[in-house]
Amino acid sequence: TATPAAPPTRPPQPGRPTPVPRVTAAPTPQGGQYKNGTFVGPAARTVYGPVQVQAVIENGRIFDIQFLTYPQARRTSVQINQQVVPILRNEALQIQSANVHAITGATLTVDAFIESLNGALAQARP
Repeated sequence: TATPAAPPTRPPQPGRPTPVPRVTAAPTPQGGQYKNGTFVGPAARTVYGPVQVQAVIENGRIFDIQFLTYPQARRTSVQINQQVVPILRNEALQIQSANVHAITGATLTVDAFIESLNGALAQARP
């Protein structure tokens, strides 16, 4: 029996962050398991500056995530974060947790985002 060929993969594009799977130890809460309100996570430090987010919970679910601060002092940080910030926000909203995928080229921002959002969500747990 012939096995189907694997779908072709695209090589990473230089200078462009690439999402990669990430495994984290934090449990993923099921939707509806948070207290309503606005919760600010801690400012998670990176060598290029802090990342801090706030989570808005409505009807027990993550309704919105806003970046209060993220590294912007270096041109490279600005370029990376212009791409990464919306990706992280959208993925966390979709999966309803901080357990987002790693993004090649933005490891420090991703790790700090996870730390800050986990802190905000810890406050939102009943």
